[in-house]
Amino acid sequence: MGRFGRPWIEVSIMKRLISWIRGPLAAAAAATLFVAPGVLAGAGTRNVTGPSGAQYSFTITCATKSATARVDLSHAVNWDAMWIEGTGFFRYGVGVMIGSTPANWVMTKHSDDGSSSYSLTEQSTSHVETTLIGPTPTTDCPSYPAIGAAFVPLTPERLLDTRSATSVNYAGPKPGPMVPVELQITGRAGIPLNAVAVALNVTLTESAGAGYVQVYPTGLGAPGASSNLNAESAGQTIPNAVIVPIGLGGRVTLFSSVGTHLIADVSGYFVDVAGPVAAGRYTAITPRRVLDTRAASAVDYVGSKPSAGAVVRVRPVAAAGLPPGQVAAVVLNITATESSGAGYVQAAPAGALVPGATSNLNVVRAGQTIPNLVTVPVSAAGEIDLFTQSGTHLIVDVFGWFSNGITVASTSGLFIPIIPERVLDTRPESAVNYNSERLNGIDRRKPEAGDEVSVDFDGLPQSGVGAVVLNITATESSAAGFVQGGAYGSLVPGASSNLNLERAGQTIPNAAILPGAQIVIYTQTGTNLIADISGFFRS
Repeated sequence: MGRFGRPWIEVSIMKRLISWIRGPLAAAAAATLFVAPGVLAGAGTRNVTGPSGAQYSFTITCATKSATARVDLSHAVNWDAMWIEGTGFFRYGVGVMIGSTPANWVMTKHSDDGSSSYSLTEQSTSHVETTLIGPTPTTDCPSYPAIGAAFVPLTPERLLDTRSATSVNYAGPKPGPMVPVELQITGRAGIPLNAVAVALNVTLTESAGAGYVQVYPTGLGAPGASSNLNAESAGQTIPNAVIVPIGLGGRVTLFSSVGTHLIADVSGYFVDVAGPVAAGRYTAITPRRVLDTRAASAVDYVGSKPSAGAVVRVRPVAAAGLPPGQVAAVVLNITATESSGAGYVQAAPAGALVPGATSNLNVVRAGQTIPNLVTVPVSAAGEIDLFTQSGTHLIVDVFGWFSNGITVASTSGLFIPIIPERVLDTRPESAVNYNSERLNGIDRRKPEAGDEVSVDFDGLPQSGVGAVVLNITATESSAAGFVQGGAYGSLVPGASSNLNLERAGQTIPNAAILPGAQIVIYTQTGTNLIADISGFFRS
């Protein structure tokens, strides 16, 4: 067991899972944008085939300690699938014939009762049952460290650029599909050898086509177990924030399913501490809007839309009511909207911004709306500067802050890194922790407009979780709208946002640090949702 709270996955299990991905998911990937399915995550996963030729998949993941069973009854006629829970069972769905064509029925049943083994019973119309054994008992889920790691903010600095004209720490051709790029983290930009996790802004650019980019600790993660960035078409540029454990040799791996150039900027790192500390602890707050440059909804701004080359001063400490003099860095969601043209947006401590040295947001066309999570140090006055290369309206929501050395020493707010793992997927073919069903090509349980979808973290400590670090992806959206994450019972739709969808069918990710261990994701418009966890902060 490594320090990141993730068991090793046996080679035999990996081979079975990879074989399954190349089967039913391959056809779907050819027709639609491929978002990393994440079924490689977790222990105790088995695939078995029933007498009808239907394939079943059972999963227990350590971040959730819950089980998801999936069955494809496209070969079956009038079969029931029953989920056995203890001594009882209930029918979840029925596959039926339509004309002479078998029903194309994919269903997933999720159970989060904390058990470690399950069975799925297939029952024909003649009531001949065949019981299929679920996951083997999982006993190697993590015991988390008692203390954690403190955050050390850095003035943003570029660590990687694979483009030949502006290359940084890279020599060679444009990274090809399925070719991992290992990035040395420790020993650069002031990051010490004992750092355990890093905060990056990662950008894919000049993508060769649709695909995803995944960041994981070198030697410890698995390709396909999570994703951080998604390209929808050739030539696309899109960034995302990433907090990821540092792997073997002080490196992280950037794995892309499609050929693309990669850029990575660092904004801080985490280092283990031996006891209570004052600096580097995270405090989550109810998201608070601190800047909006649009006249109809202006917040702490007077004037016209920021023009090309403009610098906008933001006061996150004062505007969000954070304790003055105690904040080292803030966690923001920055949204560019109604952009004037292609360009980038850059954040830095007030007075320290060097245009073009790094970037946080990339706008690729006029009128675009795009968000990104940003961790940025603040000036002594608690302020930051935002630079817009092309001109755009800017919206800033504060989600939390990191302490400096002036606060009282504590272990609250220290970070526990986890090797990235999928904790939610609402798509039937790859569902995780969600009841889903697709019958004859119709997604019958896709989250609808106004829905709140819960995210299960049963495998995390029963108490003491102050906030979780997620990557949230919306895909197969039904229309334009926004996606918002928050604590269960306290989310106010529209008070802030994490993702912005501009059109039907879009796929877009964004990182989020959300308070508490009971999280819900609200979607203004119908969309499938995916969430990957990479760590949590203690409360």
